[in-house]
Amino acid sequence: MVAMHPGRLWFAILIGAATLLGQADQPSSNTKIFGPPPPDKTDKQLLRSVSGTIRDPDGNAVSGATVYLKEPQSGKERATVAGPTGGYRFDDLHKKYDYQLRAANGKLVSSTKTLSNFDTRHKPVMNLTLEPTPAKPEAAGEKK
Repeated sequence: MVAMHPGRLWFAILIGAATLLGQADQPSSNTKIFGPPPPDKTDKQLLRSVSGTIRDPDGNAVSGATVYLKEPQSGKERATVAGPTGGYRFDDLHKKYDYQLRAANGKLVSSTKTLSNFDTRHKPVMNLTLEPTPAKPEAAGEKK
């Protein structure tokens, strides 16, 4: 066995320990990453909100109308109810997605509006106007 100088022994132990500690910070060789990580909800630069007012054909605010927000890419849909002044709001919307908004109240519905990912506003306002639903056309030969 070869005798080692005590100073060199401590140096070898330090180098070995540093190597082991350094490896803990590195991902293992079998780690696979597919695409960028999902946006973090704490990163406020990637998120925005949309709000607006629901109005009837005469321009009056409609409280209690249901407002639907749909993400076409995933098909997920959320809903909220307009407040006493006809206002609604959806938070935590990712800027990289498009969203479709529509409202309904009884036999009144709004047209669908799209909040595009190209819209750079942080807090866009999208007002919706309710209109009567069109009557369904009668089938040919159907009796009244």
